[in-house]
Amino acid sequence: MSKTDTVSDVNVRLDPAHVARARVILGGVFLGAAALSAIGWLFWAQSFYVSYLIGFLFALSIALGALFWVLIHHLVDAAWSVVVRRPMEFLTASLPYVGIFFMPIVFGMGWIFPWAGAEVDVATHFVPEKRAFLNTPFFLLRAVFYFVVWAYLARRAIAPSWRQDESGDVGETLSLRRIAPVGLILLGVTSTFASIDWIMSLEPDWFSTIFGVYFWSGAIVASLSMITLMVLCLRQIPKYHAIVTEEHLHDLGKLLFGFVVFWAYIAFSQYFLIWYANIPEETVWYIRRTEGPWGLIAVAVGIGNFVVPFCLLLRRDAKRSVWILGFSAAWLLGFHWLDLYWQIEPVYRPEGPVFSLLDIVNVVLFLSAGAWMTLGVADGRSLVPKQDPRLQESLAFENV
Repeated sequence: MSKTDTVSDVNVRLDPAHVARARVILGGVFLGAAALSAIGWLFWAQSFYVSYLIGFLFALSIALGALFWVLIHHLVDAAWSVVVRRPMEFLTASLPYVGIFFMPIVFGMGWIFPWAGAEVDVATHFVPEKRAFLNTPFFLLRAVFYFVVWAYLARRAIAPSWRQDESGDVGETLSLRRIAPVGLILLGVTSTFASIDWIMSLEPDWFSTIFGVYFWSGAIVASLSMITLMVLCLRQIPKYHAIVTEEHLHDLGKLLFGFVVFWAYIAFSQYFLIWYANIPEETVWYIRRTEGPWGLIAVAVGIGNFVVPFCLLLRRDAKRSVWILGFSAAWLLGFHWLDLYWQIEPVYRPEGPVFSLLDIVNVVLFLSAGAWMTLGVADGRSLVPKQDPRLQESLAFENV
């Protein structure tokens, strides 16, 4: 098959009419969720801000994880994943706009972060020493820095790939390989500090040196789950179905299985180190989350994020099954949200979990906004990097 034939065969796009219709529906869903969320803010401000923070971090972790997958693809010069790279890029393209959704968190800092309130608990002896870090101006400055870095990395990670569709310039691939190692370092550092700022600082007494990795392990699994679901949905298009075969699904399944185990390893490592050290300032975080009603949520988080997907994806044929792979990906997204809920909600409801309509509304808010932006980016673009130099190898990929 000649290169010209290959480019013609993989030039598959979404139907513009279907995209327009879907974006209208998603826009309506977003506006409805925004209206309900605003009502929640008017009457239950505390609950609104907490559920909004969880929803924001849920959506952000998916976008950051997608950027990770794009960069790691270019870092290792992967060939098999070329045909499934576009969904990663489409998700990454939303990163320049996430700062807009951070604004309610800025306005609600006094409700969300104990150290940002007018009165700080004087019984807490760690807060004064952390004031140089935990203060509003520096907190906001760091947030701006994170969003600028993520927007820059997102653009550098996807723009050359899209230009290559038109130019066929191999130099675009080389530029992506050069930015990948630096980009991954910047992404890792900024995401770690963001998780410290937006989750760990909710309890300023507590600290964990592995917490950033714990956040990242969840983000990687959640983003790969969303990418997998997108690929499975796109395979409803006959031409895309012919391009992305069971061989590619198998590798997505292997990655998902591997990082489920990685999440469990990091989660257990953090728990084990804190339990073994038995330092009161550290153990209190887990005591609050493993005793009483919260203990049931802790068990659900462990079973849902590890035991169930581990068993589902263990077999080779399961990783190649559309239904098992799709169910596992959707399941993991749901339990990633529950993991974030388990990390954040006990700060405000130590007596036990109280799920509310606002929790659902804010998840719908962010998912509809993300889907609306993703479809807008995908509209008119090829669903496969049609002039990538390793496309032929990806099309012919087989698991040995």
